Amino acid sequence: DQANWAETYADYGNFSHAAKDAQLAYQLALRYQLSGETPYADAAVGVLNAWAANCTGLLRLSGYANNIPNEYLILIQAHQLANAAELLRGYSGWTAADFTTFQSWMRTTFYDVAHLFLSNHHAHTGDMTFWLSWDLTALTAELSVGILCDDTAIVSEAIDYFKTSSSE
Repeated sequence: DQANWAETYADYGNFSHAAKDAQLAYQLALRYQLSGETPYADAAVGVLNAWAANCTGLLRLSGYANNIPNEYLILIQAHQLANAAELLRGYSGWTAADFTTFQSWMRTTFYDVAHLFLSNHHAHTGDMTFWLSWDLTALTAELSVGILCDDTAIVSEAIDYFKTSSSE
C-alpha cells in the first residue's frame, strides 16, 4: 500500500545516513591515501564493512515505477562508496573476505537499480525529468560498481550505453 509505506518502514529513511557515510568513507579513504596514516583507512573500512553487513538491500514496493520509491537518489552514493573502496583496495587492514563481501553488496544493492533505470527509464513513465540527469547518475553508479567488482561485462555495458544510448 503506497499510502502507508513510510509508516510501515520507519527505518526507510536511511538515504541521509547513506549519503553522510558515503562522504565520510570517501574522505577518510582519500585522507589515508594522501597521508598514509592508517587510522583513516581503518575508520573508512569500518564504515564500508558496516554498510555491507547491515544493509540488506533497497526497499521495494509494488505500485511505484520499478517498485522502488525514490530509488534513484540512492545511486548518487554508489560511486562514492565504490571510490572509497577503490582507494582502500589492497589495504592490509581490510581483509580480502571483507572486501569481497563489500563488492558483492555493491553489486546486489546498486547495480540492479542502475541497470534497471538505464534499460527502462523509470518504467517508461514518460516523465522526462527521470531521463535527463538521472541517466548520468545511473551510468556512474553502474560503471563504478563494474570497476570495483572487476566485472568487465558491467563496465562494457556502461561504456556501450554512454557511446550509443540517449534519452529517447
